[in-house]
Amino acid sequence: MKITEIPIITISYNSPDLISDLIESVRKFYKNPIYVIDGSDCEISNNIKNIVNSFNNTFYIGFGFNIHHGPGMAWAINNLPLSGPVLFIDSDMTVIEGGFIEDLYIHLKENMYGVGNIIEVNRDGFTIFDQVVDSNPIKYLHPALMLCNIEIMRMWPLPIKHGAPMTDTMVAIHDADQSELIGVVDWVYDVIEKSDNVPPRFLLHEGRGTVNRSGSYNLDEWLKSVIEKRDSNTKSLKYENKSLDLGCGLFPRNIFNAQIVYGVDVQDDLEKNIIKADLVLEPIPFDDNFFDFVTAHDFIEHIPRIIYNPTRKLPFVDLMSEIWRVLKMNGKFYSSTPAYPHAAAFWDPTHVNIITETTFPLYFDNVNTYAKNYGFKGTFQIENQFWNGPHLVSILIKV
Repeated sequence: MKITEIPIITISYNSPDLISDLIESVRKFYKNPIYVIDGSDCEISNNIKNIVNSFNNTFYIGFGFNIHHGPGMAWAINNLPLSGPVLFIDSDMTVIEGGFIEDLYIHLKENMYGVGNIIEVNRDGFTIFDQVVDSNPIKYLHPALMLCNIEIMRMWPLPIKHGAPMTDTMVAIHDADQSELIGVVDWVYDVIEKSDNVPPRFLLHEGRGTVNRSGSYNLDEWLKSVIEKRDSNTKSLKYENKSLDLGCGLFPRNIFNAQIVYGVDVQDDLEKNIIKADLVLEPIPFDDNFFDFVTAHDFIEHIPRIIYNPTRKLPFVDLMSEIWRVLKMNGKFYSSTPAYPHAAAFWDPTHVNIITETTFPLYFDNVNTYAKNYGFKGTFQIENQFWNGPHLVSILIKV
């Protein structure tokens, strides 16, 4: 097959600017057929269709609903007239240099599933972080940029609706002891992960481009099923402790060295186990008695004490109830927050919840629990409380 005959497939959702940039940048170097599988909302899909149709040898397939990344790839694998090598590429990629398809093609052997960047995940598709040991990790071919043999792809489970859509495929390849079917192309890692030390070669990758525009991966239903499955498995198999980091930003912290780590923030990143929730207005999106540890680093000072939305609500008290709810009995809550009388408690204009040394002992400890007068549901015992510079560190145990 000629390089220029290799089909290119990308999945689109509500991001016409990304699709335009991707196709335009590809066309600077390649004439390959491009298939855009689009699940955009109706008011946006026509714009994307017009963009796609403005380029030669480029084809629009619209669904009128969010088909999601995995099912979109699966539809293409099953329904498009594809044969031989096929390039799958994220819609938030921009080509800056020709030659990348040629290089991927050199690495792809006839009997291989695909090549690209390979990371390690567990059987649920969650990334295994450096501090977590997994005795039997799954090698996961990242779908952001991969060249695959379509006939081999059709022999294995298809991509699924999942934050890591290749999970079922990679687990099946792993269980069949055929990990040699996937191969690493070193420079793809630098493109996908945007390494600070190595300038990108061939492509730029915005990363989270679609979710930054749409606000979410829209995978709440899938996440709930994964949590239920994992909770069931940990009851029947060996115990794995779990920690949740509130307001985690880009990386959930794991000060208790838990085996499984989640985060909650206002934007999700399912590859890092970060779930989207606004904890001022929403409950913690996990089941009762789920975590061994909950942590909050420079977070609770941002949770208001009283709001009207439109009725009166007490977000800080409600959050403490939620922390108690998701913790297992004897589970620990760790809080580190700039506190009174230090000036750092007041510097930031978004600090709206000023904590003192007596806040937790008087209002949430089992000796007093004055917060029950304001609707607090739970009981903690103060294990330890100490100062770390201007930060008050408090460790509470669910009792």
